[in-house]
Amino acid sequence: MILAVQSYLLFLLFSISFLKERNRGIMPVNTSEKVLLFFLTSILILVVTFRNPNYVNDYSAYKEIFEMEYYTNPKFRMEPSFKLISLFVKNVLKGNIVTLMFFYALIALFVKYKAIMAISTYPCFSFLILISDVFLMQECAQIRAAVAVSFFLISIQYIYSRYFFKFLVCCICAIFFHTSALMMVPLYFISPKRSNKYFWYTLLFLGFILSLLKFSPFIIFGDVFGGYIGAKLKSYRNMGGSANVFGIYNLSKLFVLIFLYFH
Repeated sequence: MILAVQSYLLFLLFSISFLKERNRGIMPVNTSEKVLLFFLTSILILVVTFRNPNYVNDYSAYKEIFEMEYYTNPKFRMEPSFKLISLFVKNVLKGNIVTLMFFYALIALFVKYKAIMAISTYPCFSFLILISDVFLMQECAQIRAAVAVSFFLISIQYIYSRYFFKFLVCCICAIFFHTSALMMVPLYFISPKRSNKYFWYTLLFLGFILSLLKFSPFIIFGDVFGGYIGAKLKSYRNMGGSANVFGIYNLSKLFVLIFLYFH
């Protein structure tokens, strides 16, 4: 709880600092900043690898799956990336759950580093927002989703440049780690060069209404795809009802992000 409050305060602090810095104009990223962010990425990888498992909800579940080798069962519903990485770590490297966490942290954070350097006008502030907002939730707990989000971030540049094949490769990589990344695909067909604020406001409002009604788009996509993917998407629908999206924590962060986007 204390860490969550600290990260939230850091998120607000860095958001305010970003707004002030942006008014000064865009400054090119120098070599020292790149080295600093790469060093910071390396530190974060070590933090995720050797984190205390007692403070992470999903850690024990991944440990059990890895040690009991549930992933070797063909009926076990888990993305192929987890099965392949687990087999490689256990049978080739003779490693343990810490080794597995290292590989996931390495992929997720290194790809995020590359994505931020490629698409962000303010890489340092982007990194600080990453640490203060999503690091504890994704990199430390939702390890598969963390990698998928990383590939989504790096795909944004291809949406703007209209390189569909490269965007599709990023989508496939993301889906390889988390099936819910199928939601990425329609984003390519939304024009990035025409920013209609009313469209985005409506989309955000609609999202909150659907959440209030407990309606999940995974219901539709699960029926459309069927098979393994359909079953996996439907399982996400059954798992995701506990988050309080109308709490002061989420709503205030949303307000800050909207304000930064349109000002």
